[in-house]
Amino acid sequence: ELLDCAVLIVGDLNGNYEDPVGAHLRCAGYSEAMLSCIPCVYEGKARKSTSPCASDVVTHLTHRQEMIHCDHVWIKQSLNFQSYANNINQREPAENVASGATNKEDDKEEHPTNITVWQCRPVNVKVFPTEASLFAWPEEFVLSDHRPVLVELELVRTVVRI
Repeated sequence: ELLDCAVLIVGDLNGNYEDPVGAHLRCAGYSEAMLSCIPCVYEGKARKSTSPCASDVVTHLTHRQEMIHCDHVWIKQSLNFQSYANNINQREPAENVASGATNKEDDKEEHPTNITVWQCRPVNVKVFPTEASLFAWPEEFVLSDHRPVLVELELVRTVVRI
């Protein structure tokens, strides 16, 4: 199934974070990058709403002049890969392995299976033009009916010894 292998799902999904497509992606283990990076601020004041603040970011001006958020970067929370080591030289270096063992003698033991967990974490999000408000359509932006969205990601690797 596609949702078992896709790390990123990006684009105009014709809906916001809270619609049925967003709900399906959240249930499949995805998170929306903007929710991690855009502070919960609306016109300089903290929001009182419990809905995600990033869902208010305007990325599209419809032909009916509606300002909506429909351009998304959905990220899979983590991917697990099993690695099988036949000998100690093929094992993960001890400093990369998350385990309770800190003794060098313990690290020399054979561990035939390690799980490598990769996490793709959003570090920063920019919606262009960056000088415009995130929560309104910039009138001077006439290049497209969608604002470009840039997401900087950090790939974090952890090896778990089994």
